[in-house]
Amino acid sequence: MVRTTVEGKPKTDYSLSNVGPEVTLEELVRAYGQRYRVEQMLQEGKGEAGLGHYEVRSWVGWHHHMTLALLALWFLLLERGRLGGKSCPAVTAPQIPKIFSRLLRDPPPDHKQIARQVSEVLRRNEDARIYSWHQRTGRYPPPRPPAESG
Repeated sequence: MVRTTVEGKPKTDYSLSNVGPEVTLEELVRAYGQRYRVEQMLQEGKGEAGLGHYEVRSWVGWHHHMTLALLALWFLLLERGRLGGKSCPAVTAPQIPKIFSRLLRDPPPDHKQIARQVSEVLRRNEDARIYSWHQRTGRYPPPRPPAESG
């Protein structure tokens, strides 16, 4: 496939594919167009969900790490979409794999167990925020505004 931009100074990209004749040109162009979005998502995953932070010595360990990191990235993307792309969820990216790894140790959790685990992390985050504010200022912080329902 040859792709040329229509800018003032055109740029040409060449790609070779091994797809069979049953794949249409439209499908091939669509798949090639998704390449940038996939690369961007994987870069975000390295920064936000720890895709690049693995130090394992076995295939199983690497597979477990990647599974949890991709679950964390998926959760972040869903939350960002739920919040309208305006804000990040209150749970931090490094906390998401910890939550999932705790939940995946036992038989599959029900929604109450998941909610309890996430609420525990959110409560600890809020306690840490209040403590930090109090240590810096000697006062308690103003209450957070209520979350917008989406």
